[in-house]
Parts: sequence; C-alpha cells; structure tokens
Amino acid sequence: MLRKTLILTLLLALFITGCAPARSATPTEMPVPVSTEMPATEASSASAEIQLTDGLGRSVVLKEAAQRIISLAPSNTEILFAIGAGSQMVGRDSLSDYPAEAANVTDIGSAYEALNTEMIISLKPDLIIAAEINTPEQVKELEDLGLTVYYLNNPHTLEELYGNLEIMAKLAGREAETATLIESLKARVAAVDEKIAPLSSRISIFYEIDGTDPAKALHRWQGHLHHVVDRARWRIQHRRGH
Repeated sequence: MLRKTLILTLLLALFITGCAPARSATPTEMPVPVSTEMPATEASSASAEIQLTDGLGRSVVLKEAAQRIISLAPSNTEILFAIGAGSQMVGRDSLSDYPAEAANVTDIGSAYEALNTEMIISLKPDLIIAAEINTPEQVKELEDLGLTVYYLNNPHTLEELYGNLEIMAKLAGREAETATLIESLKARVAAVDEKIAPLSSRISIFYEIDGTDPAKALHRWQGHLHHVVDRARWRIQHRRGH
C-alpha cells in the first residue's frame, strides 16, 4: 500500500503539471515520489525495553529493537526496506516481491495458503510482524510456539500511514531514518496540496488496483488511497459491487 500511495502522489504531480494555472514562465519542479530504501546503517543498539499495543489490543514487549524480523505481509516488507531495516529481515511471506531485494529473503509461505511454521522457527526470529491479511488464529498459532508477534493494522489515512512507519521504526530501532522518510513524504504531499489549491473543477478517474478477473478498482473502502485521490479533487467512477 505504501508503493500505491507514492504512485498516486506521482499521478497527482503529473496532473497538476498539465492543469494548474501558469504562475510564471519557469516551471516548478515537483518532487518525484520514489520508494527507495534508506542507507543501510546499524540499527539502534539501545537496550531500552520496547512495549507497544498492537492492532489486536495485545501488549507486545521487546527487550531491545528486533534484529531478526519476519514479515507476514507485502506492506510490512516494503516499509521495513523503506526505513532501512531490510538487512534485519530473515523471512518474508510469499507475496512480498517489492523491493527486488526482498527476493533474497527466505520465503516462509503465504497467509492465504499456509505459513511454514517449521521454517519460521528455524529462522529464530525475535519479532514477527503480521498484518490484516493474517488472521488472529494465525497470530495465536505463532504465539503458542513461543514467538513474539506484532499485528499491524492497515492504515486508512496518510496520518495513519505515518503512524505505522513510526511503529515499525520503534520495533526495528530505525527512528532516525524513519523520521527523515516521514518528513520527505509530508513535504511531497504539501507540495501537491499547494499546487491543487487554485483548482476549482474535478475530473473523473478510474484506478485499477490489480489485473485479476474481475479487476479490483479503487473505491471508498480503499482507505488512504481514496484519501489521496480525494484531496486531489478527483472523482472516482465505479460500478455497484466493485
């Protein structure tokens, strides 16, 4: 979902370039949103205990920032690489294919099929990060094996996305890198807001999420993606049931 948000931000920038009223003869360069991993640096070695409440209302405690992390969702994997914690990953779900470096991380199965619990145990993770594609039953199964699991809720707004980045930063000891990333994302959004402020009309868009048959398209329930579209003053076209 982080990648889709950045793609939409780029689309906003392209639209604005063509539709915004000219203010000067010199075009203003828009920041280009890209999902780039932060420079690889050592994770925080601070030994302070970390205690957070996850999306299932469970208190998750780590003695220190996690150094051996397994991601159970593509969104989690992308965030970990984006904040510079890709090198701390020892496992990822089968659907995690972005960034390309994720292919080098051990595949532990899919939440939609079956997680390879034997492989997960053998990787000796100090933290497993689940998401809403994982069921509470899967989380409990891993907990019953003595593993530490944090369940991260899907964000529905940009602010919730920033919050998820901060949560992951605390878990992985990447607060400094993540603060820089969030500042960059907010600057890009602010640049878009400034450009669209003079616009009064709305255009209709169709945003296809994937290529399945039938195709899935952006609609009101698509959380922060719709939030990005709405603030651009675009209007989503949809058919009932899609």
